[in-house]
Amino acid sequence: MCQKDITMLLSEYASTDLTKALLDDRSPCFPAEIWTQIEHGTVWWDQETYDGTTLASVFRIMAEMSLYRQKTNGDPETLLMEVVQDFERCLQPSFQILNFDHIKNPNTYTVYESTLEPRMQADPFTRTFQHSALVYLYRAIWGLPPIIGTAACLVMCGVHRKYLASF
Repeated sequence: MCQKDITMLLSEYASTDLTKALLDDRSPCFPAEIWTQIEHGTVWWDQETYDGTTLASVFRIMAEMSLYRQKTNGDPETLLMEVVQDFERCLQPSFQILNFDHIKNPNTYTVYESTLEPRMQADPFTRTFQHSALVYLYRAIWGLPPIIGTAACLVMCGVHRKYLASF
């Protein structure tokens, strides 16, 4: 087995363990820092960055949140608001804004067709993990009830308040 195969297996095992740890409410087997090393090797996901964010960096934050939850034992009295807000800030998805500058000036930045498809696939994939991590933050760490935690995430995702009022 070559080095590429081993790092691929490590990325698969570590992400599976992280998912299981979040669902089982336990610490992951690997430290959060491992994600910085894993992303430089062969991984199961596309290594496109999304607005400077990689999927491995989202996994790292998810692992840090799981470890933080175990450290605080889910007790709201022991939560440090600065830490929770840092998690939230790191997981904020950003959305690309349409820019029509290319109509006025054709020499402005253009996304070439050969890079467009991988980029379009990486953005929503990474954003999905960011949203999932935010739901975990609101539900498992902040202890918000399901509908409030989900609604808070939807508001952050840009869902209109009128839709939320129907709940």
